[in-house]
Amino acid sequence: MENNFSQRIEEYIISRVIFDEVSKELKSCLKKTNREILREYGNRYRLDKTEEKGSIKLSEELN
Repeated sequence: MENNFSQRIEEYIISRVIFDEVSKELKSCLKKTNREILREYGNRYRLDKTEEKGSIKLSEELN
C-alpha cells in the first residue's frame, strides 16, 4: 500500500510539473501573439485626433 501511495504522489508531482511548464509556454505564446497582433494593427491604422469634439478616431493609414 505504501508503495502504491508513493507512486501516485510521484505521478501527481510529475504531472503538476508538466502542467506548470506547459502553462508557462502557452502564456508566452499568447503574449507573443498579442504583441504581433498589436504590431500589425498599429501598422495598418493610426490615431486621427482631428475629429470634432476632440474625440480620437481610428482611421486607415494612407500608404
